[in-house]
Amino acid sequence: MDTAIVKSHLNLRAVIPALGELAARDEEARGIAKRAKGTVQLSLVNGPTTVVDFAGDGGVRVNGEAQMLPSVGMLFPRPSVINKMFAGETAIPILWKGITKLGLIKAFGDLAQRLDAVIGDPDTYLKEHPDQLHTVVSLLFGVATRGVAVLANTDEHIKPIIAGTPRGVANFILGEGEQEIACHFTLTDEGLAVASGKHPKANADLIIPDLAQAFELFQGRLDAMAAACNGTVIMKGHLMLLDGINTTLGRLGSYL
Repeated sequence: MDTAIVKSHLNLRAVIPALGELAARDEEARGIAKRAKGTVQLSLVNGPTTVVDFAGDGGVRVNGEAQMLPSVGMLFPRPSVINKMFAGETAIPILWKGITKLGLIKAFGDLAQRLDAVIGDPDTYLKEHPDQLHTVVSLLFGVATRGVAVLANTDEHIKPIIAGTPRGVANFILGEGEQEIACHFTLTDEGLAVASGKHPKANADLIIPDLAQAFELFQGRLDAMAAACNGTVIMKGHLMLLDGINTTLGRLGSYL
């Protein structure tokens, strides 16, 4: 796939799902979400579909199951259209359903803008809101780990690396105690998948106890393999499995 297609898949399958977590963690986002009830479906022609479900009580759920009759249906004819929308440029999708649902459309747009305000420039946001480090890292972690799974199956540079990576399960764990954020990757011959939480029988673990250091990793200012040498990052188990995933994580910066 070319760069524009890969980026569009990342926007739909890695970035948009962060709206649900944002609404759960951020008071301003919950206030936006409370203004609307219904589903907004975003579909790329010959590509994935993502559905954002506004519960009406501030809750937002995101999934990839297309609906026949969403409240609002947006069809993106080309990857460039959805990529422009996420870049804040003028982009006009085909609105095939819900043209009168202006409140729901506005709530979706406002929620997306709130996400951009929090993680679009996280350094600036954290200077103004230093108590929100856990929320910011959690959101970035979600986007990054979902993005790794997307790249493993779409990026032509990454595909052969993943093909040559040992199969197994790897935990990625940030923070400690109540601040802990975790997911696990499962690599099989069918591809790479990611799920929330730790796996009890993982083949490898990557642990960053300090959330501030984890933030530096997501900002591209910390090399995981190098940081393992000084103890900032703890790696256990099958290091080649972790290396393949970390290489994919580093590739994300080419797109997001």
